[in-house]
Amino acid sequence: MRTALISALKRTADGDLRANKAFAGRALLDWQVDLALTLDCERVICLCDAPSPVIIAQQQRVEAAGLAFHTARGPLQLPSLVRDEDDVLLLLDGLFVSSEAALELMDGNGEDRHALYTLPASHALSVSYPDDFERIDRDHHWAGLAMISGKCVRGLGDLPGYGDAFSLLLRLALQERTPRRALPAEYLENDGWLLASNEAALKRCEATLLGGSVPVPQWSGPVNALASLSVSRSAPFWLQSAPEVSGLGALGLGVIGAGLAGTGFAVTGLFVAGLAAFAAMIVWNAQEMRSALGGGGQNASWATGGGTILRRGLPIAMGFLAILTLVLSNSTQEDLLLRASLPVFAIVLPLIAGRNRHAGLSAFWRDTPLHLVLFALAAGLGFLQESVIAFSLAALAQLALLSKKQ
Repeated sequence: MRTALISALKRTADGDLRANKAFAGRALLDWQVDLALTLDCERVICLCDAPSPVIIAQQQRVEAAGLAFHTARGPLQLPSLVRDEDDVLLLLDGLFVSSEAALELMDGNGEDRHALYTLPASHALSVSYPDDFERIDRDHHWAGLAMISGKCVRGLGDLPGYGDAFSLLLRLALQERTPRRALPAEYLENDGWLLASNEAALKRCEATLLGGSVPVPQWSGPVNALASLSVSRSAPFWLQSAPEVSGLGALGLGVIGAGLAGTGFAVTGLFVAGLAAFAAMIVWNAQEMRSALGGGGQNASWATGGGTILRRGLPIAMGFLAILTLVLSNSTQEDLLLRASLPVFAIVLPLIAGRNRHAGLSAFWRDTPLHLVLFALAAGLGFLQESVIAFSLAALAQLALLSKKQ
């Protein structure tokens, strides 16, 4: 069995636990558990003084995946949790390691799956954080990652219980002649190997991760592009839980917009509906970012039932509310069939036309918030029905053109 040993004991200069430090909208401990699951660990052991809310959240999601999670206060509790034949992954407290780097390292071990990864003694991490990246010989320091035999953990039972568990395990692993491997330089040069104490590097890496996890803004759909840009810039402050709240806010605004349109305030109702659609696009982009950052798997800490329902149900609900707002706004049309059907064409046809994301105008056709604002302006000028018809015909023409090209 492969077991991950992580820790939530060390603190930053301001007194907070490194493991609780927010990074790209998630706690660093969250990222470490992700790494353990990516490396096929079936059990996670977390050294801590007391289970914090972050640790409890990790326990819940690991156990929900059918795996084991344990907490331990010190080295003497570890031998009873590990067998000699187990493989144990050691991950330094507060260390962020990209999953791509870890997978390449572990897959490159060949038949010898055990390894203790090292840094040169002259490297900046070794010099700046010698207490974390411990010296293991004259020329090398530990890099913060190792895969060792369960025999080393069992050996803790013969040692004093007041030492640092990771330091003791490093010594035992060296006594067991665990192979030492130098960490490739490319992993250290691109912010893929970071300690919580290195604030500047964490911020650089966070900006890179967040910027690459949302769709690239396409300014032919300006409002949707603005939503994408807003999420990438503000995500660290609200990504952990706020998308669900924002989704409820978008639904509430949609209902208000329909209510205003139904009571004779068509222009205001359509503007509010456009604002609701913009809020929904922010939620959609946040969900895309969550999926990218969490790997999109069921083990991701935010792959909850509520998040899944929101992701699938919100676009349908917002589309229905947009159609309803248009129907209620078009009070001059007496023919109920036309009054009900034209808004369906005006909302649904553009979405179908925008499915081909490689087409030049696809972003414009997917920009429902912009469409609703344009309809609001047309309603203010007294040409709502004519604009709905013209817009539907334009979307239909786009679909015909795309079909002809295919």
